[in-house]
Amino acid sequence: MPGIDLTTAETKLSLWLDAETKIAAGQRIAVDGHDLTRADLRQVREQIDYWQRWVTRLSARATRAPLQRAIFRG
Repeated sequence: MPGIDLTTAETKLSLWLDAETKIAAGQRIAVDGHDLTRADLRQVREQIDYWQRWVTRLSARATRAPLQRAIFRG
């Protein structure tokens, strides 16, 4: 998915974490037009893993120091 930024990844992760909590409590919910129940917890957890990887990757990128280049003349 092109154009994913940290804010988007964090928002999606939060959405799927909330979905997992509600489904685990026995609620039926809709996410992106799909009704999800306890039978769908595996799919929900896969989405959580997916978005967690994006958040981790983008957070690391945001905290990395900018690359500095040096030119050595001999």
